[in-house]
Amino acid sequence: MKKFVLLLSMVLLLVMAGCGSNTSTKDDEKDENTTVEKENDTEEGAEEESKEEEEAPNTLLGSIEDFESISIDEYDQENWIQIETEMNIENHAFLDGDRFFINTESDETIAYTKDMKEIWKSEVPFPFRRPNVMTDDYILVNNETDEGEEAFIEALDKETGESVYKIDLKKYNNLSEYYVIDDAIYFAAGLRSEPDDMLFADQFTIHKHNLQDGSLIWEKEIGNLKQNGKDPLYQLAFKDDYFYYVNDDSELIAAEQESGDEIWKQSLPESLRYSIPFFSGDALYILDSDSVFHGYDAETGDPLNEFEFPGRMIGPVAPYPVFTDSTVIYQNLDFDNGDTTLIAVDIEAGEEAWSIDFGQHFIFAAHLINDTLYLLTQVDGEDSSTPTKVLKLNPETGELIEGIELNERMAKASNNQYLYMGNYTNDDYLAFFFEKSAYFIK
Repeated sequence: MKKFVLLLSMVLLLVMAGCGSNTSTKDDEKDENTTVEKENDTEEGAEEESKEEEEAPNTLLGSIEDFESISIDEYDQENWIQIETEMNIENHAFLDGDRFFINTESDETIAYTKDMKEIWKSEVPFPFRRPNVMTDDYILVNNETDEGEEAFIEALDKETGESVYKIDLKKYNNLSEYYVIDDAIYFAAGLRSEPDDMLFADQFTIHKHNLQDGSLIWEKEIGNLKQNGKDPLYQLAFKDDYFYYVNDDSELIAAEQESGDEIWKQSLPESLRYSIPFFSGDALYILDSDSVFHGYDAETGDPLNEFEFPGRMIGPVAPYPVFTDSTVIYQNLDFDNGDTTLIAVDIEAGEEAWSIDFGQHFIFAAHLINDTLYLLTQVDGEDSSTPTKVLKLNPETGELIEGIELNERMAKASNNQYLYMGNYTNDDYLAFFFEKSAYFIK
């Protein structure tokens, strides 16, 4: 009996030992499997990070401090002109062959010879409210009272300064910028439905007038226009046979230039950065307040694509986005440190093409002239004495073509839309003025 008990005890010990051995083996296998899984996870994570790095290459070309500039005094004299006036320039200064046409702070339009001898002077009764327009034969002057109670557009003969005709708009309270397309003048004119209680017009009419004699061709009531996020407050846009505007219901309207008849209508986001479209090929783009570009077919209004720009920009002097083919060039302002980055994005590919760090320099002009991007930039702050720079870039690559440093500053600050400053294109020139000085550079 004792032998049997002893034998049974040995069997039980062997069984327990075997079970313990099997459990240990399973635990070891589990640990090994866990280790392999962790290694695989680590490898997969590294591969994903590597893929992300490949998908988001560094597009920063460098800093504005890397750009070499020459003094304007060393720049080819055939490619630039500077003029100085006795009074502050307001609104525009035009170069036309061997003459200059300048609007002054004294509500005058003055024609000068190349050596700044006065040819003629025309005084107007009201301040300049919107940019004047130069045509082959006329300087078109747009005046309006401070209260917006009386306004007109007048055509001045470029040779004599005499008034050729005047479009009387005294019944209107607010005018849009006006545009010369072919042989016609287009603009929007607004009325306040409750003049005593309203600051801005809420009932607009689009006008088309004959450029040669000012006669009315057609007018169309369109309701209320949406105010733009940049002066002038009311703007239109033109492409091919259509013109475009955004109404107060955030609807983009396309209409025929020939008749003024509406062609199509497209609903937009409620909050927009700018209430005018930007054109690129057969597409147009609207920028909303979240920095998203919304693309539409310019002919039909059909939605095309949306792209969130990798940055945002505010400030009254910040220029509009510049489009070239499918590339849009715009800015990003770092609100923490005030640094500016110029960014080019291929909207069709949905990826950044190039960028340049501008640091504390703010950009207050961006114009595409003969396939070259012209920029005006200077260090921010009204106390700074650093002069303005003119940069000419290849818009496709961001490569610097030329950098030119002026002898003075041509803007106040990034947050100051100064009355006596402006920039625009004048034929093949980048034109800009500040107080009593104006430049024309190509």
